[in-house]
Amino acid sequence: MLNGNLSSEDVFWIWGMLGPQQASALRASMAQIRTRLGGPGFSPHVTICGPYGNAKEPRSIISNVSELLPINLEILKVGFSESEFEGFAIWFENSEPLKRLRLACTINGRKFRAFQPHLSLHYGLEPAGVKEKAVQPEIYDLERLTIEGLAVACVNEAESKWVLA
Repeated sequence: MLNGNLSSEDVFWIWGMLGPQQASALRASMAQIRTRLGGPGFSPHVTICGPYGNAKEPRSIISNVSELLPINLEILKVGFSESEFEGFAIWFENSEPLKRLRLACTINGRKFRAFQPHLSLHYGLEPAGVKEKAVQPEIYDLERLTIEGLAVACVNEAESKWVLA
């Protein structure tokens, strides 16, 4: 959790949070990946939208969209590339329920960067082949994940900080 020390480079995102069992299983796999590759720790999440300049805006949105949950996510693939933040991820179908949730995150018509829905397993610039060798076999056994809740995350890439706010 955020300890109150904010930097001018901190931004806030809305994250889709998995149920306890799914999150626990992914957290364990992500810890094993981090042991092999290093990199920052962060909670398993599906980035919904952002960035926001403060925590108040996304908290207000979350309080108004709970009726859109839960959302089942159909897994398309586990993907690997040299991208730092999207280069080692579980990729999902951009379903109508997920599109509705993301649309509900706009403020005064403000649009956010469009990206394919995904759950990052690791942040780092390693080559795709190195990332692929570090994946845990149980990741390939997943068929579906479910967003059961939403949270606000404080992110500061310069400080390698990804924490729930």
